[in-house]
Amino acid sequence: MRKSCLERAYELARSGRLESVTAIKKRLQAEGYSAAQEITGAALIASLGATLRTARGGPVPVIALHRKPLAPAETSAAAREAVTFR
Repeated sequence: MRKSCLERAYELARSGRLESVTAIKKRLQAEGYSAAQEITGAALIASLGATLRTARGGPVPVIALHRKPLAPAETSAAAREAVTFR
């Protein structure tokens, strides 16, 4: 049974043999996956890219989660100065 386009995309990413998500999409099209053009969306492309960079031994960016700052009316001036984000 043939793998789905997405399964094959991750397989190619984990192999580390290709240099980019664009190269993965081109390879999928060459292999006859018509759904390769549907590999879109920031989260999916970021995930494939991170998988590929890990396989190639490169750095993987850390996605920072940010807290929403308090509105000025909710804190005093001293408290606003003491607020730090991690």
